[in-house]
Order: sequence, then C-alpha cells, then structure tokens
Amino acid sequence: MADTAAAPSAARTPTKVDRSAAYMARYIAKNIVKAGLASQCEVQLSYAIGYPEPLNIWVSTFGTAKMGLDDGQLGDLIRQHFKLTPRGIIETLNLRRPIYRETARHGHFGRELPAFTWERTDKGGGAAQGSGRGGAGVAKGWVFSSAVRRSRRHMRTRT
Repeated sequence: MADTAAAPSAARTPTKVDRSAAYMARYIAKNIVKAGLASQCEVQLSYAIGYPEPLNIWVSTFGTAKMGLDDGQLGDLIRQHFKLTPRGIIETLNLRRPIYRETARHGHFGRELPAFTWERTDKGGGAAQGSGRGGAGVAKGWVFSSAVRRSRRHMRTRT
C-alpha cells in the first residue's frame, strides 16, 4: 500500500527521488507482506536535497505485524537490507529503461507487468523459501524473510 502525490507521475527521470522512492516504498511493502511479516504494510520514505539516504523511514502494518516485530523494527530492517539511495533504488528496480510511457497509461501501481519491477516480490520468499521448500520468483541470493529471521536473532542478543 502506498499513498502517493501527483509528483511521481510528473518526473520522467528515475533520478528524481519523488518517483523512484514511491516505487521503492511499494516494492518494500509488497515484499514485507510476501515474506509473511505483516498482512498489510505501508512504507513512506522521506528525503531532503543533498542527503542521499532517506531522513526517515516510516512503516505502518496497521497492527498486522507478525513474528514478534513492531513497525519500528521493520523500519530498522528496511534500512539495513535495502539500498535506499537514489542510485541504489535505480539499480535495484532497473529504472533506466524506457518504461514511463506505460506508467502514464493506466497508472504506476497495481499492474503486474514485467517492466514494473516495483511490483515484484522477489525478496519476500516467505516461510516456504526459508524452510527449503522452494518458491517461484524468488531471487538468487538474499531473501528478505530469512534475513529478517537472522536479524531478529541478532536483535534478541542485543536486548
């Protein structure tokens, strides 16, 4: 889930963080739900000119967080496991492609087109991936749900 302003549809370049951060917030929220960490999720990323990292990461799971996590802990995990600089977002979502005409037609979100990389759930492998039972569409390497399990163990040892 993502509330967006009119600005993301106005910029035609992925280097403008208003567009790319909206896509990244959608990507993160969908992967949190796919990983089974919450039933619903909204992510907001706040940037300021001259600062490549977001100044704030706000997460709301509307009380549906699972695995003993709260919204603040999910925000910390997002900062640790996702590249949130403009360059990191562009690379993660492969935004330097001619995809923006299609986004102008019928909107940016909610369409499962291959070009819309922010709709992927490749980091949210869920319990099936973590238990070794597979899972279609899961990226090679890092999977969000298993990284969360590792981070939760680390959090427990610190508190």
